[in-house]
Amino acid sequence: MPRKRRVARKRRRTGVEPWELAFARDQHAELDSLGANPFQVLGLVHGNAKGRREIWERARDAVLPRWLEERPGTRPSLWWQFDAPEPALVSIAALLDADSQADHLEQHGLLTKAERAALAAA
Repeated sequence: MPRKRRVARKRRRTGVEPWELAFARDQHAELDSLGANPFQVLGLVHGNAKGRREIWERARDAVLPRWLEERPGTRPSLWWQFDAPEPALVSIAALLDADSQADHLEQHGLLTKAERAALAAA
């Protein structure tokens, strides 16, 4: 009697691996110690935008509040790639300079009240 063949469906991941959190936090030096596959990381860094976006969508809510508290006036690189309203206006050089990030965020009304207060106190 013939059997009905089942097609395996790819499961959508909902959790965030520790190495993915580190990747989303721009802590690339820690990826090896957290069990990241070096070939997967290489692919993410050098071209796999879909994979970077998936990691950011899963990790955003865990990463962003802590980032804003620890580094007011800046954003993680994945935020600039996928959440910035005008990513084309931001150069790579500007991303490396925290003052330039804060200026850009301020000009576009993207700083939180807590960030403004922290930057004013600094």
